[in-house]
Amino acid sequence: MRRWLFATNHKDIGTLYLIFAIVGGFLGGAMSILMRMELQEPGIQIFNHLAEIVNGASPETAIDAAKNLYNVTITTTA
Repeated sequence: MRRWLFATNHKDIGTLYLIFAIVGGFLGGAMSILMRMELQEPGIQIFNHLAEIVNGASPETAIDAAKNLYNVTITTTA
């Protein structure tokens, strides 16, 4: 683990960039898919359920948490 955290070898640094690019690509792709699923129809469908799961919001307050979670996702990918 120390080898990767304190790397000065150009091969290790290149490998870290490659791993970071792949992980970032998967995360960005997943967030893009979530946004596209949400925008298929008017209203809030997907992020409402995610807010209940991730934030532990009750169904009454899930709509506000879903709007906030959607805004966070949009801002993160921008």
